[in-house]
Amino acid sequence: MAKGDKINFSTPSGFPEFLPSEKRLELYLLDIIRRVFESYGFTPIETPAVERLEVLQAKGNQGDNIIYGIDPILPPNRQAERDRSGETGSEARALKFDQTVPLAAYIARHLNELTFPFARYQTDVVFRGERAKDGRFRQFRQCDIDVVARRELSLLYDAQMPAIITEIFEAINIGDFLIRINNRKVLTGFFKSLGITENQIKSCIGIVDTLEKIGESKVKQDLEKEGIAAEQSQKIIEFIKIDGSVDEVLDKLKHLAQNLPESEQLSLGVTELETVIAGVRNLGVAENRFCIDLSIARGLDYYTGTVYE
Repeated sequence: MAKGDKINFSTPSGFPEFLPSEKRLELYLLDIIRRVFESYGFTPIETPAVERLEVLQAKGNQGDNIIYGIDPILPPNRQAERDRSGETGSEARALKFDQTVPLAAYIARHLNELTFPFARYQTDVVFRGERAKDGRFRQFRQCDIDVVARRELSLLYDAQMPAIITEIFEAINIGDFLIRINNRKVLTGFFKSLGITENQIKSCIGIVDTLEKIGESKVKQDLEKEGIAAEQSQKIIEFIKIDGSVDEVLDKLKHLAQNLPESEQLSLGVTELETVIAGVRNLGVAENRFCIDLSIARGLDYYTGTVYE
């Protein structure tokens, strides 16, 4: 750098830093979250900020979110060399974009050192290569809990999640909130009963998941672009708009499952949903804190059962 050149000390776009008062608030919130997590038996772990690219891309389409070209071996003056090479394979690395995919890698690495079911929490920083804007950062802290089993896992673990969310939100006095619960088997089972093919179901779930953002008419258009007939699209919209109290929605779903063809998976999803709701109630979550919302889909492949927003 030439003498007299000015250094730009501004933070990189999308990467926040905190003043002492802000950091104290974050630590206060993290302490509440940690205490609630641990009261339900979750134990802390930490995974590397950097993972092999093939691990991060192994499940689901996250290519647009990954920040590439991270190599802890090459010095900064040679990082551009790695970026230009476009290297792929086992040596290419990137920053983790969530806690779930690194958890899978962590389990694979430590399989013989862990006791199952393994309930863990993480409050690590994650990174996403998105356009930075107000309230949306490229670097942020994600508080995550998961339970992993070698074989079958009780649905009562699913019921814990709304209870934990409720306890944390009430402890930090976040204000009014509603946890919307669904089951992916309910959606996939209903799609199958309409004669929608396995190949189309994945796309349909991704489209349904955008309902709140793009609206009903656009969802219909997108479904029909995937080869879904107009009559089927209308039935999907009517299905995901089923509302009422939790018990009313469950009754409507049971009635549908009894009267639709090839509804075995739908029936299984309804049974699982009913079990989770019973568990949520047994854990003392107030009725005004949760509901069933059939539009909650979650687009990623690794969601197969209970889903929440």
